[in-house]
Amino acid sequence: VVAERRAAGASGDDLISRLIGVEYQGRFLDDHEITTFVRSLLPAASETTTRTFGTLMTLLLQNPDVLERVRNDRSLVNKAIDEAVRFEPVATFKVRQAAKDLEIRGVPIPKGAMVQCIVTSANRDEDAFENADKFDIDRKPKPSFGFGFGPHMCIGQFVAKTEINCALNAILDLMPNIRLDPDKPGPQIVGAQLRGPHYLHVLWD
Repeated sequence: VVAERRAAGASGDDLISRLIGVEYQGRFLDDHEITTFVRSLLPAASETTTRTFGTLMTLLLQNPDVLERVRNDRSLVNKAIDEAVRFEPVATFKVRQAAKDLEIRGVPIPKGAMVQCIVTSANRDEDAFENADKFDIDRKPKPSFGFGFGPHMCIGQFVAKTEINCALNAILDLMPNIRLDPDKPGPQIVGAQLRGPHYLHVLWD
């Protein structure tokens, strides 16, 4: 598709045409770079977003007082999203390659070594987050590793957050008194690599 858009002049307003036409650090992106970018963006706005939304709804429905606060004050929606991503990140680990020789807590890591960073552990680190094992939408804003960090952070996070924000607001507007169905099994956030609930049984008025 990238090759076809480039051959056709890339005059459209679609993402691929815009990437073909954009200049970055004095040069244009080649087809491989654009394809990689788009390939990374597509799944970021689908399965991981769906799982994150399911996790957010699970945490809110398991904490009805927090859900009611968010319903009555929509400025808390993004705080709830950020805290859900910290508390129960959809991606449990990130793989990185060491750019230089370094040492972390006495463990030498040579340049070029592959390192598996456990996001679920980092996001519950008591040295970084007070009461780390509590779902708390009032905690002071601080970057977590749910979307990665630094130059390798998730490029789809802004799309994902926008979709989740819209979805949560729609549910709060269209499903009054939404609550867990007491006659059905409660939701469980599960998964070793990609986490989220498999089901979420609810009732509303």
